Amino acid sequence: MKILFGNTKPDHIHIKVDNEIITNRHKLNQYFSYKPQFNIFPKHLTVKDVVKEDMIRSTSLHQYLNTKISDLSTGEQQLIQTLYILNLPQPICLLDEPFAGISPLLQEFIADAIRTTARHKIIIITDHNTDLVDTIATKSLLLENGVLKPMP
Repeated sequence: MKILFGNTKPDHIHIKVDNEIITNRHKLNQYFSYKPQFNIFPKHLTVKDVVKEDMIRSTSLHQYLNTKISDLSTGEQQLIQTLYILNLPQPICLLDEPFAGISPLLQEFIADAIRTTARHKIIIITDHNTDLVDTIATKSLLLENGVLKPMP
């Protein structure tokens, strides 16, 4: 994921979407949205600036609509970022550690949001919480020595 978004320079890269080789970063951004592990929002933004109220109404974050995202816990920031990325228009969402630092209750909320979004988008998740990912994934792969392999 870091290679796709320019955080790491690869020795070689080949990206093909809909039988089209993507060589232009702008074109890449038309297909992919990306949630990194770190906070992506400027410090002045509040929760209601980036997610719709109805998206978090059933969570503990509803009371923090006017709170700056930078004042939230790391797990709460992860939740807001994941919901934001899932609702972007790109057809493919890359989620890097979406469950890291998140309480079990909010993990299930995110898992439900991913399941719902996966009905009309491709969702690619990297996460160490394989038990939780297995409950929502339709296909699981293991990255080992730079090679993707089917999970045993």
